[in-house]
Amino acid sequence: MSGSAVVVGGGVAGSSAGRALRSRGLSVTVLDKGRGPGGRVSTRRSESGAFDHGAQYFTARSLPFVDAVGGWAQAGVAQRWVGQFGEVDSEGLRMLPHRNLWVGIPGMSRIVAHQLEGLDVRFGAEACGLARARRGWTVQTVSGEEFGPFDHAVVAVPAPQAAELLGTVAPAFAARASCAKFAPCWSVMAAFDGSLGLAFEGLRVRSGSGISWIARDSAKPGRAAEPPERWVLHACPDWSEATIELPPDEVCGLMMRELVGLVERFGGVAATPVHLRAHRWRYARTVAPVGSPCLHEPAMSLSVCGDWCLGSRVEEAWTSGMAAAESVLASAAG
Repeated sequence: MSGSAVVVGGGVAGSSAGRALRSRGLSVTVLDKGRGPGGRVSTRRSESGAFDHGAQYFTARSLPFVDAVGGWAQAGVAQRWVGQFGEVDSEGLRMLPHRNLWVGIPGMSRIVAHQLEGLDVRFGAEACGLARARRGWTVQTVSGEEFGPFDHAVVAVPAPQAAELLGTVAPAFAARASCAKFAPCWSVMAAFDGSLGLAFEGLRVRSGSGISWIARDSAKPGRAAEPPERWVLHACPDWSEATIELPPDEVCGLMMRELVGLVERFGGVAATPVHLRAHRWRYARTVAPVGSPCLHEPAMSLSVCGDWCLGSRVEEAWTSGMAAAESVLASAAG
């Protein structure tokens, strides 16, 4: 199959759509506003090591995604995360049975980078306009560049951005994107001059505190095991909503005080942070998806996808991207 396609957004959904289209012979250009691959599976690098500050892991349930993850494992870009995981609430701590958790190797962003291999990827290209004329689709960026024309278009950005891009060319899709609802999340990346001495790699906190999850990021497979010990802290949705406009440094201080309390509660060891940063995820978790794998208009050969279509799990974003690609391919064949 011949033809060209542009994918706006290079996260899990966009990269899976782009790879599927390329595998069927289309020339694919991916435009992403970030500095590198990732989206919600971003990996932040620092002088103290790397942090998975977005999605912490992923699971595979549907057969197509199980097959895809198996391929990632064979390619050496994903591995099972085996460790001690717990959950704490008002009744105390419970260690959880081993789950089938997967992570990217050497960081979560590697799975997106792997899917983007062989595609024409333009990072730092933030789309601000999408237009269709007789010659095809064109995309304008905030820096004044124009890409195109393309035969097909896939929009794979967060719902609020999709609504803006689609407002003129596909107002019905823009309206549906506007209906998706999200919960924010503060993510804190902390490295310490010594071990915290905790007996788990991940802990789900359900006791009404600001913190909802902590993970020893440096204990994941494929990570640098030498010091400093690196942890990622996620805040719960309500707390994140209430503090979303606070300065990151202030958020770091608030969440570190809670972490100190958890360390003391579970017999850990006090340690001094040598690196401390916070990242604000405004659209971290989809709480009200649109309920369709993707949105597609055959007459325009336009597909829209993302984790806001089915849900915020990595698998749901991948499934949405694959559905968008299949819709485009069906239009191209028909």
